[in-house]
Amino acid sequence: MTISTLLEKYCDIANSEKTGLLLLDLPTGLGKTYETLKFIYDNYQKSNKKIIFLTELKKNLPHNTALKNFFKKDNRLADFENEVVFINSNLYCVLENIILTKTIFPTLSKKDKSLEL
Repeated sequence: MTISTLLEKYCDIANSEKTGLLLLDLPTGLGKTYETLKFIYDNYQKSNKKIIFLTELKKNLPHNTALKNFFKKDNRLADFENEVVFINSNLYCVLENIILTKTIFPTLSKKDKSLEL
């Protein structure tokens, strides 16, 4: 069974009896990411159900490159902008804000009394 067949079988958007929940734990290099992104693109308009992709690694869903390219090649960038939402985990939010804080306030420390209210 191919990955795309597996996704179609377990995430049957037209079948309301299916939960659509699938844990895809396969070895590296089998095309999980590509097939999942293609499935998302091919099915995002087929139902009023939402497609939610959860991953512990941000790199597992290159939404702003690979997924966006599916929309781009079919001149559907507006759909990408309106339909795709990427939510960072708490870890990535903290990391991004630490980097931003260090950039904006490079010398900020707990001893800086000028920031006290």
